[in-house]
Amino acid sequence: GEDGPIRCTVRAPDAIGAADLGRAHLVLLCGVKELSATTAGLLLDYLRGGGGMICFLSSPADQANLATLQRLAPDEFQMPFDPGAVIDYSGGTRSVTLVNANYDDPILRPFREMPELGKIQFRRLLKTEPAKDPGQVLASFSDGNAALARQNGAAGSLLLCNFSPSPDAGDLARSALFVPLMQELAAAMRPQSGAWRAFKSGGPCMATVALDPSAALPALESPSGEKLDAV
Repeated sequence: GEDGPIRCTVRAPDAIGAADLGRAHLVLLCGVKELSATTAGLLLDYLRGGGGMICFLSSPADQANLATLQRLAPDEFQMPFDPGAVIDYSGGTRSVTLVNANYDDPILRPFREMPELGKIQFRRLLKTEPAKDPGQVLASFSDGNAALARQNGAAGSLLLCNFSPSPDAGDLARSALFVPLMQELAAAMRPQSGAWRAFKSGGPCMATVALDPSAALPALESPSGEKLDAV
């Protein structure tokens, strides 16, 4: 809602524009078709600018989209795991649950004393293989596949959720922890004091700025006019 702590704007992938991403604190990809090269390029620029992105994975299109992002920026952004084929348990009685969760991480710390998180049944996910440059796996599934993993690259941050809130992919959306979990994911992945949002006095700051190649290098000054050293 407009008065809630999180304001969401829904866009079809082909309708995303630079203006949308310029206003976004966070981008979530969920249930989308294969991205065009143009859209993938915009998302990579968003990450290069310090943005945060959460990808929910449950289909061949999701696997293809991760491959496209990595192909367009192989030296900048490595996936925290190599996504494989879809594993679909929805046709039978089998499912998987979260295990080996890192409750010391800020994302999962609020759920340390909530065993309900480990009882949620997931029925559709991607097979995962360790990446050459693995990221941080925050939780695994009971079948050994990675469930939640994060990778920092360039100035942005990417969180892969190897599950979907879709009702036919598991019981997540029916769980009482669904809304709190989504809020914690969003809060953890939004830029804090760094990349491209508001800076606080005395804290670190980073920014990506497009420069005119013919212009002189920029100089930074304090409010009193003192020149500051910067890289």
